[in-house]
Formats: sequence, C-alpha cells, structure tokens
Amino acid sequence: MNLTGDYETDASIDTASIPLDVLLATYASSVPEGFKGETELHATVKGPLKDKTKLEAHLTIPTLSATYQSLQIGAAGPIRADYSHSVVTLEPAEIRGTDTSIRMQGIFPLAGDASLTLTAQGTIDARIVRIFSPDVQSSGTVALDVRTSGSAKNPIVQGQVRLQNIAMATPDAPVSVDKLNGTLELTDDRVQIASLAGEVNGGQLSAGGSI
Repeated sequence: MNLTGDYETDASIDTASIPLDVLLATYASSVPEGFKGETELHATVKGPLKDKTKLEAHLTIPTLSATYQSLQIGAAGPIRADYSHSVVTLEPAEIRGTDTSIRMQGIFPLAGDASLTLTAQGTIDARIVRIFSPDVQSSGTVALDVRTSGSAKNPIVQGQVRLQNIAMATPDAPVSVDKLNGTLELTDDRVQIASLAGEVNGGQLSAGGSI
C-alpha cells in the first residue's frame, strides 16, 4: 500500500478453516452448547483506495457450514462475490440444510446508475432457527421467490413468501403460534397479506391487509 497519492493497494488475505463456534464466541454473549461450524475465506483488493471506481476486489468463501444436534446448514459450493467499477456481483450460490435450499445471485451497484438485480428462491425449514436460538421451538416451512430490480436508490422488490404450517414458541413469550399458513405478496414498497390463518394459544387467528 502506498501511503501517498491515492493509496494504491495490492493486498490479499487467505485463511485456513475457521471454527464458527470460536468466531461467534468472540462477538456473541453465548454460543449454544453443541453448536459446530466452520468457514474459510480468500480475498484480494487491488487499486487506489481513494478512488473506489477504480478499485477491484474479489471474495471467495469455499467452505461455510453449521450444525446443531440433528440440524445442519451450509453453502452447497463456493460463494463468490466481485467488486468492480462500484458494482458488487454475487455469483449464483446455494445454501442447503435440513429440508432447506435457497438459491441467490445478483448485482448491487454502490454508485452510479447501474441496474440492481437480486434474486432469492427456495424453501427454509423453520427448525433451522434453532441452530442459532436453541430456546425457540419451531417447525414448518417458508417458501420464497423474491426478485429485486431498479436501482440502489430506488429498488423495486417483487415476489412472494409462503408460510406453510409454521409453529413458533419460546419459553419467555406469553403466546405461541401453531398451524400458521399464509401468503405474503411483495410489490414494490408494499407487503400484501393475501391470506394468513393459524392458531395462537389454541385460539383461531386470521389476518389480512397490507404494510
């Protein structure tokens, strides 16, 4: 790194396997007993730090996984992201786990008028929440198909989120949710509750409207 001018830089960082439980313990107040995980990263930065339009950076995460009891989640393959001309590009990536599969990719401009394109599709098993919050008792499935376009200043979000037999309870919460089914429609800057019904502490609940 030059310490004068535009701070021209050519740097890289490479790690071996990093235990996620140790990493989380550094920043979190507690780590669930029995939680295990690992990650690894390789990154490079090249160009003038004072002129981010000419800066290039590349990030590869070849390994990312976490397990807790019988639950598991992690990257199906290497996660790759690139930064060039003030644009972040996320290469197609997939997160898999216990009855979970989410596919993501996109382009996110940090400056200029480049188009924003982000997509996330797949299903999430609600039990996965217990990997990070063991006190939460959860079940059911969340299916999502979300697409973002427009620009970074004016993003347009469209898609759908479906809740399928969701149950959620925590020791500290006065109420528990069970058999929650519904569909949330995402349109621009609005979330439309197309349908939502379930049980709260054994009583029936239904909802509609928009946010």
